[in-house]
Amino acid sequence: MPDYIYICPSGHLKSVTESMITDAEHVCYCGEKMWRKPVATFVNWGGLRPSQGELSPEVQDMVDREDERRADFIERKEIYDNDRASNDSE
Repeated sequence: MPDYIYICPSGHLKSVTESMITDAEHVCYCGEKMWRKPVATFVNWGGLRPSQGELSPEVQDMVDREDERRADFIERKEIYDNDRASNDSE
């Protein structure tokens, strides 16, 4: 489960490990309601440096097959939309 940083109006921070879809409310020790603070995510590139043009083989394969994957997505979406429209009309 991911770690999230919560902040209160007074600026107190708290780190919580919880599910992404939790709806739990957090209260600071000062009594104020806390909310999730947006934080940058970290990506493990397996030691490769994408800033210098290096990509892992898996990522390079995704880049190379972009057009094929996009066409496959569009085809699946049309099938899904058609199935959904036919189910709604019943």
